[in-house]
Amino acid sequence: MQINPTASPTRSSSEAEPSPADGSRRPPEEDRWEWIEHVVPISFLRVLWNGLFPSRFRALVLEALDGTPPQGYARPLTFCIGCWLLFFAAVQTFPWAFSTVGLNPIFTSLPAGDRHAVAQKLGIDTIVAIKDSGNVSFGNAGLRAVDRVHHLTGKRFGRPTSSDIAEYLETQGDTTLAIRVRGYAAREDERPTPFSETTLVFFVVFGLVPGWWVSHKLLGSRKRTVRETRYVHMYNDSWFVVFVLIPFSIATYAGTAFATRVPQRVLLAIAAVGLMTWVVRTPQLFRATHDASRSRVALAHIAGLVVATLMALVFAVGSTIVKVTVLRSGF
Repeated sequence: MQINPTASPTRSSSEAEPSPADGSRRPPEEDRWEWIEHVVPISFLRVLWNGLFPSRFRALVLEALDGTPPQGYARPLTFCIGCWLLFFAAVQTFPWAFSTVGLNPIFTSLPAGDRHAVAQKLGIDTIVAIKDSGNVSFGNAGLRAVDRVHHLTGKRFGRPTSSDIAEYLETQGDTTLAIRVRGYAAREDERPTPFSETTLVFFVVFGLVPGWWVSHKLLGSRKRTVRETRYVHMYNDSWFVVFVLIPFSIATYAGTAFATRVPQRVLLAIAAVGLMTWVVRTPQLFRATHDASRSRVALAHIAGLVVATLMALVFAVGSTIVKVTVLRSGF
């Protein structure tokens, strides 16, 4: 067998392109823009974008039933974790429930005498009515009260904190009242409650998988495994988290963080459009993947949500009991 010394070896498509004149190697075409993926999760955003178009999203989910989506798209588990982490970040950044941030919870934590004293110092006693006991809710009049507090504390937007109000009281020379405001707010923060971010963590970690298992049983599809059902839920339900739960949670925060309802209404509109898109698309998606009727899809989702919530509450209440026991033991 003779070898032609002038023949050049065959170059595979995966090898680097021919070297330029300076002798350096060019990276393959598919690796040139890899750095963008380290800055912006393009594969994650592609799944979110396709979720806006039912036909595209259905094709993506059908191809990813084995856990391997088309090239350039995030895997189901990666997408699911990313969406829930975004929601957790939103809840941490914009506390919307069970928090002592904001005028309503701050005044709720104070006794009757201090409530009226703080309201008078802030000049909002003529704007809103202050109850002597129970939960305080200012309603629509609270927008003007928030605007007044923003003006006094130098904030343009955001829920007033106990520190903001205490610092203003100190500038007015009422240090004793400022200390009490901080003290009562801190006591509320230290009070254990199962209804917090802890519940969200337990919902994701211990609630979703059992909930999806129940959904799979109720869907009753013989051609799909539990894992395949779980992958469909990871894509579909996680998209719901980003376009419905996140805007809604931030809108709840915005309702008492601005002196106008415009930001809240814009966010609620985004959540409403996302909800309608999800409600219309979900039966079509599970019809294609599991050949399930609308009623069966609805029943599977409701039952799965109930199971996931119960699992989260069980673990959250259990962790609260342990925390209270440890605190009372003096540790």
